[in-house]
Amino acid sequence: MSRDISFVIPCLNEGGNVQRTVESIERCQPGDYEIIVVDNGSTDGCTSFMSGSTGPRRRLIRYDLRLGVAGARNVGAAFAEGDLLVFCDAHVLFGQPQLEPLLAPLRAGAAGIVGPSVSAWGNPHARGYGMFWTDSALGADWLGQRANEPYPVPLLAGLCQAFRAQAFFDLGGYDPGMTGYGHEDVEICLRSWLCGLPVLVVPETEVSHLFRRAAPYEIDWKDNVYNMLRLAYVHFGVQRIERVLEHLSKLPGFDEAVQQLNASEVWLRRRMFEWRRQNTDDWFFGQFEMAV
Repeated sequence: MSRDISFVIPCLNEGGNVQRTVESIERCQPGDYEIIVVDNGSTDGCTSFMSGSTGPRRRLIRYDLRLGVAGARNVGAAFAEGDLLVFCDAHVLFGQPQLEPLLAPLRAGAAGIVGPSVSAWGNPHARGYGMFWTDSALGADWLGQRANEPYPVPLLAGLCQAFRAQAFFDLGGYDPGMTGYGHEDVEICLRSWLCGLPVLVVPETEVSHLFRRAAPYEIDWKDNVYNMLRLAYVHFGVQRIERVLEHLSKLPGFDEAVQQLNASEVWLRRRMFEWRRQNTDDWFFGQFEMAV
């Protein structure tokens, strides 16, 4: 490793958003860092501003095929040189003069993953402080602020998640078997907790996120169902899996997602993490008083 921080930004047809995200990082982050943009098959020229960029801080990795969110993040991490990895969406704004408060718990070895408080782009008064699962369909909602200092939360949205590089690779990165979009962010939070690495929100640091009604690319919702099934089958006990199945069976694409799951390596992945984890899913849900 030859840098302090690597920012990894996957993007797909983001228009001008990704440039605004990159420039917001550059305005607030001093010191030794790099910004890696992983173009996940864009057709709108949204990463053209990266071509011929001055200085060594900006790096562009372009794929013609869609890797999915987990795949694109893992590719960026594979080429990153930083001791700290910050993964963020291509439509967020960093408004702080610096991000050091966010990274301090990682430097101190106090967390596996950290994330900022999140406001809505254009509405700074709408803020969330981590997330939790609301039901057995794995629906998620935002948490309110509970303290001023960094504190544990069950889940962090993937719009901004930071890791020590060593911890990220020890965890195995984002689940490479997850396809398309959805749940790769909460799965790695659950996995971190089960492996004994706390997940913390840092209220002092705020990131503004563009919440939009529709993505600028096609989403196959079967992928979303598949990723939820995969998360449950890897990490949950039998009774909790049955409750998740009961809820997900009502969603479009469920049968195809089950077929895809049965053809995957999900049982091997479950067995691998049974040996690695320090906590159970019952411990996790009891710790945060979530009924799933």
